Amino acid sequence: VRNDYIEKEVKQKALLDQVVAPDAKPVPVEGAALSAVLARIAGKPINGAHALARDIKGGAYVTNVRSAGARENQPGAQVHYIAPDGSAKAAIPAGEYAMLKGGAISPDGKTLYVSNAGGQPGENFLYAYDVQSDGSLANKRKLAMFHLPDSALSAPNPADRFSSGAGGMAVDTDGRIYVATALGVQIFDKTGLYAGYIWCPQYPVEIAFG
Repeated sequence: VRNDYIEKEVKQKALLDQVVAPDAKPVPVEGAALSAVLARIAGKPINGAHALARDIKGGAYVTNVRSAGARENQPGAQVHYIAPDGSAKAAIPAGEYAMLKGGAISPDGKTLYVSNAGGQPGENFLYAYDVQSDGSLANKRKLAMFHLPDSALSAPNPADRFSSGAGGMAVDTDGRIYVATALGVQIFDKTGLYAGYIWCPQYPVEIAFG
């Protein structure tokens, strides 16, 4: 399944983890009939989903950000919440982050984490929100600061000195948050305390536990 698709299996009416579509074309997956549940926002195609975080109710939060070279159909980086019934609404509107990519939910389902890859607003921080019963978000806060590579710290343009490259995220059963960044996988505990990093031979993009 292409990772830019949010799909719904027609037979089982269930959201898939792999998700999201910038158009409404059905995508065959091992013979199942699938159709997009998020293709347009306010009548315009989504820019392109980067990450999906499933909640404990069967809904999902999707980061909607324009890929390099792609047409920008929406006003900027956003997060949309897809309810279990397939309805969608903005959970984080455009204008709060320059390059919102990663998203993950705490094991108890009460906290959503998002990462800004660089630029302003958002800078090189990991943010946390309280998840509300209707899928909306509250109590936005800076949880942790990403360490930056030398290339960002020495960038001629001051606006580029926040480029952590933070993208895909995963949370373990103890609540530790793992974030793919330009320096490798940076790890934080649930309070935001830096716990270390995992070196990677290449710039990691996504993270998942088996």
